Amino acid sequence: MNPIARAYSYLRGVAARFAKAASRLARPRLPAADAPTIVVHRLGEAKKKTDQLRPGTAAWDRTFETVKRIISAHEAGEFQASALLADALDRNPRIHGALNNRCLGVVGSPFTILPGLGHKQRVGAAAKALEADWPTIAGEETTSEVLRGLVTMGFCLCVVNVVRGRGRWIPRLTVWHPTNLRYDWDRQCFIALTAQGEVEVVPGDGRWVLFSAARSRPWMRGVLRCLGLVGEARAAALRDWNRWSEKHGLPIVELQVPDSKAESDDTQVWFDQMRDLATDTTIVSPQGDDGKASYKVNLIEPKDPAHEGFKTLIERQDGDVSIAIEGSNLSTENASVGAKASAQTGIGVKQDLREADAYLLATAFYDQVLRLWAAWNFGDADLAPWAVYDPTPPEDLARRAETQTAAAGMVSAWQDALGKFSDRTREVDVDAVAEEYGVRLRVVDPAPAQPPEAADDETDDDLPEVRAAHASARRFLHRQRYRMAA
Repeated sequence: MNPIARAYSYLRGVAARFAKAASRLARPRLPAADAPTIVVHRLGEAKKKTDQLRPGTAAWDRTFETVKRIISAHEAGEFQASALLADALDRNPRIHGALNNRCLGVVGSPFTILPGLGHKQRVGAAAKALEADWPTIAGEETTSEVLRGLVTMGFCLCVVNVVRGRGRWIPRLTVWHPTNLRYDWDRQCFIALTAQGEVEVVPGDGRWVLFSAARSRPWMRGVLRCLGLVGEARAAALRDWNRWSEKHGLPIVELQVPDSKAESDDTQVWFDQMRDLATDTTIVSPQGDDGKASYKVNLIEPKDPAHEGFKTLIERQDGDVSIAIEGSNLSTENASVGAKASAQTGIGVKQDLREADAYLLATAFYDQVLRLWAAWNFGDADLAPWAVYDPTPPEDLARRAETQTAAAGMVSAWQDALGKFSDRTREVDVDAVAEEYGVRLRVVDPAPAQPPEAADDETDDDLPEVRAAHASARRFLHRQRYRMAA
């Protein structure tokens, strides 16, 4: 073979090897348990630039008619003015506190990354990776802002900014202010106003994430519709009460002088001194020059009880705020029943709302964010873990122990009663009773127990507290699914 043919054959072999290696790298593969993450670089729409316009500032001086028009526009799918009204409502301390109580009650709950279903090693690797990526995806500050939008507006839209970190593509959520949003009835979708123009919102496409309180017209579930006028009424009542206090809070100082001395220089000096002492609410009242006439100071206090009306109106608006946001005002304002019963009822209602909010967050994060994250970085969306805020209140261990002790006594009593029958055909199902009352039973091996060997591959997931957190989160999700199905 001549030298040219040998060189040509060699170059063809090198090209074939490069082509084979390139095709092998192009195929996404799932990582092994101890292998580094394989990154899928094709992100499509998610990497397009989407810049948010600067939101406006809510004006303080609004009339009731203006608020009514804003609410009507909100119900029609126009959110530019209603979003500013929602921001202004946060100036109300009662609304601000109620929103914090509801939203931070969820964010302050125990947070768990729950591995998905599938191959244990691969879903475990995905869960471990998400634990590191979650603060970048949606930290507590972002989640709190999402919940605030859900409660006030009935929905919250987030734009996805894809960033690179720890060898993975990470979708970082940024809340989209509703002033740059409207609903298009012809296209049946939200339209976002961006610096690049109007963009159709497709939730879960890797570019947008929509948290909504309802499948259709979620903005009708926002408390803005019922608290817009309430907030203005409270602000007006507080303003009028301040004016009343300004006029009636300082009594009038009356200076009584003899009639013949009313215009004298001594009286004028005395008047100036008293006015400096008692601000501007000082008057001179001349009196007769008979033997009883003298210099005297009187305080004339108003007897108008109008301030009671302001107080009652503000208390009524505060009660409406608690009912709209927290579901009840029994825990703070109801005096018709016992304080303990009212507090327990109010806590139960708040707990129901927190669990509903937490379940909405968990499902939206899983469907629109985490499945994409798993597909981008692991090549399989089904490996996506769950990110769960578990608002389940801590269990009363003393009460649980009393209940289980009573159940054990009940089982023993039934067994003794059934043992008295000669033809015993029934017995107590101990396993069923134990499961119902939360008692864990294990099968005792009659063989002598061998000392356990230390496991080299033990991970944090094997720790009792981690297993307990995972079990609690799974029970919470199953409980909410059962409620939704019912």
